[in-house]
Amino acid sequence: MRTPPANQVGGVLLFSPRSRLTFPSRGPQVQGWAYGPQKRPSLQATHPVASPHGLGYNAGQQDPDGTGARGGWRAVKATSPSSPQGARAGLEAVARGAWRVLSAESLSLWLLLALAFLSALGTLVPQWPPSAALAGEGAAEWAAALEARYGPRLASFLHALGLLDLYGTPLFRAVLVALVANGLACTLARWRTQWRILRARPRPAPPPDPFPPGVRVARVALSGGAAAGEAAVRAACRCVGLRPRVERLGEAGAFVAERGRWTASGTLLGHLGLVLVAVGLALGLAWGERARTPPLAGGQEYALPWAPDVALRVQEFRIERYPDGHARAYLLQVAVTHGGTEAVREVRLGAPATLPGGNLAFLYGYGPAVRLDVRGVDGTPLLSSVSQPLAPSASLALPDGTSLVVERASGLPGQVHVQRWRDGALEAEGTGPAGEPLALGDLEVRATLDWYVVLDVSQDPGFPWVVAGVLVALAGAGVALGGRWRQVRGFWREGELVLWTREAGSGSLGARAWERLVREATLACGGPPGEEEPGP
Repeated sequence: MRTPPANQVGGVLLFSPRSRLTFPSRGPQVQGWAYGPQKRPSLQATHPVASPHGLGYNAGQQDPDGTGARGGWRAVKATSPSSPQGARAGLEAVARGAWRVLSAESLSLWLLLALAFLSALGTLVPQWPPSAALAGEGAAEWAAALEARYGPRLASFLHALGLLDLYGTPLFRAVLVALVANGLACTLARWRTQWRILRARPRPAPPPDPFPPGVRVARVALSGGAAAGEAAVRAACRCVGLRPRVERLGEAGAFVAERGRWTASGTLLGHLGLVLVAVGLALGLAWGERARTPPLAGGQEYALPWAPDVALRVQEFRIERYPDGHARAYLLQVAVTHGGTEAVREVRLGAPATLPGGNLAFLYGYGPAVRLDVRGVDGTPLLSSVSQPLAPSASLALPDGTSLVVERASGLPGQVHVQRWRDGALEAEGTGPAGEPLALGDLEVRATLDWYVVLDVSQDPGFPWVVAGVLVALAGAGVALGGRWRQVRGFWREGELVLWTREAGSGSLGARAWERLVREATLACGGPPGEEEPGP
C-alpha cells in the first residue's frame, strides 16, 4: 500500500468508519486499512494528507497479489479542537465510547458477578423480616435477637451499611438497572447482525483459489459424471444431517449444505424477551402500586391502600405434607370483598391470586402465632388479639388495668400457659390445652395456636409484559441450545469432488462429522479414498 505525503497542519482526527480518535493529529489525515480474506483487519495505520482543506484522495487496491486480501485509503477531514465541529466531534467520541462500554458483553459478566456477590451477601447476613419491618413488638424482638447474636456495635454497623435490607438498597437496585440497560444495549447493538445471519441464504459457488486460512479441505475422486456427483453429494450430506442446496454449472456443479441456521433466531428471541421484561419493569416502576400486609391470622382483614373497596380476609392456611413429613404445598384461602360481593381465592407459594382491578396477591411468608380470645364469666366477648410473629409470648392489655401473658407450655406439646398481671404483680395463672377455655378469676381465656401469613399485594401494569418476556426468552434459549449452525460447501467436476468447511468457530462442521462426511462421500463416489488437505 502506498503512503501519502505528510502535512504539518495541527488538528484533531474526526471519527470515521474503521478509524480511532487520535491526539494530536498532524493535520488532515487519511486512514489506511488492509483486510484479509476473512474480512479481519490485518493492518491499520493513519497518515497525513497533503491538502490545505483536509480532503485527501481515495486510492484502493483489490487483491493486488492474489492472496484474497484487499486494502485502501480513506480521507478524513481534520478540524481544530476549538471550533464547533471539533467540540461536536469530541462529544460524538465520548458518546460512542460510552455506547461501546454499555453494549460490551464483558460488562454483562461483571454485573452478573456483582449481582451474585450481593445475593450471596444477602444470604449470609440476616435480612429484616416482613414482620419486623412494621413498628411494634416484633421489630424490637428481632432487633434484640440481632444484637444478642452480633453485639450492639456490629449490629449497628450492619444497619448503617444497609446490609439488613440489602435487596432494597439503592446499590442492589442500581446493579439490576445497569444489567437491564446493558442487556438492552447489547440487543440494539447486535440485532441487525443477528437478523442478517438469520435471513442469509448463501448460494453455491466454485471453490476459491487458493483456499483462505482456517478452512478444512478434502478432495475425493469421482468416477462418474455430473449426475453421479450430485447423487454422491446428497447421499453424503444426508448421513450427517445436512440439507444440500445444489446448483448445476454445466457438466460441473456446486452445493452448500447447512443446518441450524435457525438457531440465530434463538438469540433474537432472547433479546426480544429481554426487551419485553425491561418494558414491563419500567411500566411497573412508573405506574405500579405495591404494599406488604401486616401479619394476618384467620378472620383478620386487610384493605388495599390504593383501592379501599377491595379487601382481603384470611380464612384458612394449611400445609400439605408428603408421607415422610416434608412440605408439599402451602395453601392459603382468602375471601375477597369488592363492590358488595365476596369471592374465595386460593393463594399458593409461587402462584399469586388475581384480585379485582388487576391486582395480585402473593404469599410472602408465614409463621406460628398465638390468638387470644377473652370473655367474661357470663360469656360476653371482651377482647381478641393475635400475637406478634416471632415473639416468644403474647400479651394483651385489658380494660380493667390487668394484662394477660400467654406462652407455650415448656415440655407440654399443645399446651399453653396463661398469666394475669396487675400493677407488676402476678394475680393468677393456669395451664391448659390450646383452644380450650381457661378460667383466670372473673375471666375466661381461650388461647389458640394459629398461623399468621404475610401477603405482597400489587397492581402492576407491567406484569403481563414481564411474564411474556420471560416466556419468549425461555423459548429463545431452547432454540439457541437446540443445535449449532454448521455449513459445508462443495464443488464437483469430471473426476473430482471438492469439499470444504471452516476448521473452527461458527459454521464449522466438527472433526467427527467432517470425517464421516468425507468417508460417506468417498463411498458414494465409488472411487479410491480421497485426500484431505488443511487450508493454508
